[in-house]
Amino acid sequence: MKKIVLCTFSNLGSIVYGDAINDSKLYDAIPPSYYKTAIYPSYNKKNKISLKSIIEFYSRYLKEIIRTNTIFIVRGPKLTILPILLNKIWKNRVILRSGCTPLMFVERKAFARNPEYQSNESFFLKCFYYFEPILEKFALRNVDDFIVENSRAAKIITYYGGSSNKIEIIPYYIQEYFLKSSNPKYDISKDCLKIGYVGRFKKYDLIIPIINAITLLKRENYNIKLNLIGDGPKRTNIQNLVLKKELYDNVVFLGEKSHREVSDLVNDFHCLLFPMLNNLCPSTIAIKILESVMKGKIIITTNSGNNVSLFLDNKDLILKSTTDKAIAEKIKLVINNYQKYKIIAENLRQHHSKFRSKSIYRKLLTELLNKTH
Repeated sequence: MKKIVLCTFSNLGSIVYGDAINDSKLYDAIPPSYYKTAIYPSYNKKNKISLKSIIEFYSRYLKEIIRTNTIFIVRGPKLTILPILLNKIWKNRVILRSGCTPLMFVERKAFARNPEYQSNESFFLKCFYYFEPILEKFALRNVDDFIVENSRAAKIITYYGGSSNKIEIIPYYIQEYFLKSSNPKYDISKDCLKIGYVGRFKKYDLIIPIINAITLLKRENYNIKLNLIGDGPKRTNIQNLVLKKELYDNVVFLGEKSHREVSDLVNDFHCLLFPMLNNLCPSTIAIKILESVMKGKIIITTNSGNNVSLFLDNKDLILKSTTDKAIAEKIKLVINNYQKYKIIAENLRQHHSKFRSKSIYRKLLTELLNKTH
């Protein structure tokens, strides 16, 4: 039985956010005809990686590399460098799982154009980022195959030197438990509109304009409750803002939840609100938005990255700006046209369900694994 090693820096021990979720889904979709194992560093309670953990991670990785006749599926170009360099001695196949954001240096360039994002990295990291494009382009030229989420990601890879013949487009799928959904009824005359948000509470998570939008709507006597799922360094600041604006009855902090818990909570929300940075890698699709689309939920979000492709021609709820007034206006649009957007959301769910499934993902992955060079 041939062996497959999935190698990633995402935290597969705590599947909460996008990177780990997508890596976990790929791992689950590997055909049972292969023996498989996953290598990833251990994280502490603060979701950080220690130097000891990094050393242990690379030691395990090296042990797998020196065993010949193995297929490595590696997340991120830089992690492919080691098996590529040692491939002249130990013959293994290296597949780069690029997903929807294929190159980190392209993502960093896009992020840097956002005024909300300020990089405070150390001198060492800044030096590393200088060499990052060189390392990633080297990987593009030397891996055996690529797995990407969409055609935009494929174009980025070929633009920077990767071969189009090596690219397999395999769209993300959603776990079965996340497909279980329900949409609550809403009557403007008697119901409270329940809005959901999922995020990491970092500086560039646009939660403050959401809070300000809720303030505006409260002044206009709209009955609204915002449910914030997640945790992070800016949570205390957000909580203080909620207290200052006297939104105790309008904003609920649910904290960090497991992926399954998020799935259950989202079922109870009338709509989901995801304002995002305008400048992202042009091929990026936020997993939380895709999951919400696949649940048939009404979504308010920004035209960022490749997220808008999920909504086809339905652009009514796409934010042109992330000001508090713009967000408030989109929420009012949902309040006044709830049934209309509920039907649109269900139509989008049905459309994407036709080609975003685990069975289709496994079929395409199997074809790639069986491919000969």
